[in-house]
Amino acid sequence: MTAMIAAVGRDKFLAADVTQLVASGGKQRPLQLEYVPRSGDFIVDLGTTENLDKKFASLRRFYDDGLSNIGWSKYKHISLRYDGQVVCR
Repeated sequence: MTAMIAAVGRDKFLAADVTQLVASGGKQRPLQLEYVPRSGDFIVDLGTTENLDKKFASLRRFYDDGLSNIGWSKYKHISLRYDGQVVCR
C-alpha cells in the first residue's frame, strides 16, 4: 500500500484523480489494489503493486488517447493487471 501512495504522490494528475483505494489479499495472497477515480464512473484494477509507475503511464495514455475519444462512461472496469495491457469491460 505504501508503494501505491508514493506512486500517486509523484503524479499530480493521479493525486487529484484517486478518491478511494481498495486493498484486498495479503498474508498468503499478494496484495491487490483497486481505486475509484474522480474522472469517471468506473473502477481501476491495478493488481499487485509491481510496476505501478508503468501501469499508471499506461492508464494515462488510455485516458488521453482512448477515453477522451470514446467517452468516460463507456466502461465500468479498467484493469491494468497484465503487463503492457489495458483491459476494459
